[in-house]
Amino acid sequence: MRKRLTDSRFFQFCAARPKSVIFVVFLFFYGSAFYRLYTAYQMNHPDNPLERMLLYNSWDDGKTFYDIMLHGYKPLPISEYRQMPLYPLACRIASPLTGKAPSLMAVSVLSSFLSLLVLHSIYRRHFIKEGAALGGVIFFMVLRSPQSLFVFFSNHLPPMEILVSIQGSESLFLLFVIFSYYFMIREDHIKAAILLAFATLTRLPGCFVAFGAFVYLLGKRDKRAFWYVLSPLTLLLVFGYFYLISGDFFAFFTGSKKYYPTGALTLPYTDLVKMIIRQWNDPHDLFYCHFHYYILYHSWFVIGLIFLFKKDKRIFWLTFPSYLVNISLKDWSHHTRYYVVLWGISWIWYCLIFRPDRIKPDRTRLDNITGKA
Repeated sequence: MRKRLTDSRFFQFCAARPKSVIFVVFLFFYGSAFYRLYTAYQMNHPDNPLERMLLYNSWDDGKTFYDIMLHGYKPLPISEYRQMPLYPLACRIASPLTGKAPSLMAVSVLSSFLSLLVLHSIYRRHFIKEGAALGGVIFFMVLRSPQSLFVFFSNHLPPMEILVSIQGSESLFLLFVIFSYYFMIREDHIKAAILLAFATLTRLPGCFVAFGAFVYLLGKRDKRAFWYVLSPLTLLLVFGYFYLISGDFFAFFTGSKKYYPTGALTLPYTDLVKMIIRQWNDPHDLFYCHFHYYILYHSWFVIGLIFLFKKDKRIFWLTFPSYLVNISLKDWSHHTRYYVVLWGISWIWYCLIFRPDRIKPDRTRLDNITGKA
């Protein structure tokens, strides 16, 4: 009989040491991305390449987070109020150990790695074999969207695919979101709701995830749905604080409008339709030729959502509201950073491609994994 890959000594060795394998793969991807970016900044800014990279590499947000961390919101212009406070606060707490600018990277890296460990625990809840759970985490790191393959071939490694953008709040946000789901599957909705409130303090889309959890439980007539009202209540507290220091209760939206003057909610896929019309009217406009890619990109998420709805409605509702808002953002709905936190899409594609759930889970083993009696 032909020996299967899963029976090989190497595979068995990896399955016996999942956390070590996750750490090695994570270090490989992050270390390679860091080296590539750092050497580029070292050539252009030899005096202080690390600080320049941390403050100016990712979408101009690094300097904003850094300023909030150092000074708070009050002395800053209203455009800086577009960022939520928990990530810069976490960086400020870490800064005595790491240094001021490096704290941006330290919080991001640690959050990314911890999110992988929590995701591994969740996958152990879904899959009976350790190898399947480990494979799901590696798939999550390597293939998050069609962009993963394109970036892999152009840049040799996908720097965003493990949610490390050198600095940024996505990593901490995803940690809270995944950790909240960990408690959802244990039916501990109080802790899950608190973690989604922390996610909302990190990035506004935490409210969309909480809304999805609310809708899912309300559809099951489960009164614990109302625990997820904590996220919008937390948001009101932040807005109240902004009002006290700026006189503008909606300073978050005012700042976003100031920074993105054309940004607003519109009909879904408006940006994509505009690309197609522009290309139709001017076939030689190369800037819009990449709308073919975005059709593929969104097909990845739409097909994933369809299968999520069929297979796991809970993860569907935790994913769909965020995706719906993302595709309705005028003039910036194609920012891939908004989509890489939709971990449920990666999970369903892993199930569709590799079929790790072909064997029905054994309830006794799963209860031991999740700590149930």
